[in-house]
Amino acid sequence: MTWFDLSAGLGPALAPGDVQLHPRYLQIRTKLGYDDNSNTIPLKAAMDPTDFPALLPLVNLVAHVIDGGEDRFQYKLIGTRNREAAGQNIKGQFLSEAVKPEFYQRIRGNYLQCMNSGKPVFDFFSVPHERRGHITSERMYYPLSSNGKDVTTFLALHGYEDVGLSSFKDEPLGNLVNSRLAQVGSDPHKRRSDLAWIFQ
Repeated sequence: MTWFDLSAGLGPALAPGDVQLHPRYLQIRTKLGYDDNSNTIPLKAAMDPTDFPALLPLVNLVAHVIDGGEDRFQYKLIGTRNREAAGQNIKGQFLSEAVKPEFYQRIRGNYLQCMNSGKPVFDFFSVPHERRGHITSERMYYPLSSNGKDVTTFLALHGYEDVGLSSFKDEPLGNLVNSRLAQVGSDPHKRRSDLAWIFQ
């Protein structure tokens, strides 16, 4: 497994093992307010999607659900770029239903590591792609909480550098966000409350 948590301060966009992190991963880490000197987990309610609208197509939101004493992970929101890369919409599905069996333990291990450490966890590996054979799928898992102590949600930011990214204006969710922002104007409180639906 290639994951590592980001509990220690990193150099300029570098991670252990000389893995080069795209700046977007550290951008989200900063926006969500992770503090290396605190054990507090950022609150989901404090997350403001207007801070990173161009990255929303690469974001999944995943709920931590305890079912019969077992930790399970349910996909609540799937970014449009992630849905395109996966070739299916897994919104509402549990991890065990959504991913191929050969990836289940690895991805579940990522969520458990993230949950137990309370810190972001990064992983990357090759996955099948219907048009390209295989692509390298990167993802950073950021734990979020409803009370500052228990992980209740994960924001998973994905990347597909060998596929490339279309411009934000071409993304359906991006268009919708821009349209809503234009309607509510520049008031930050209105912008925050009006876009809260994205992460519910």
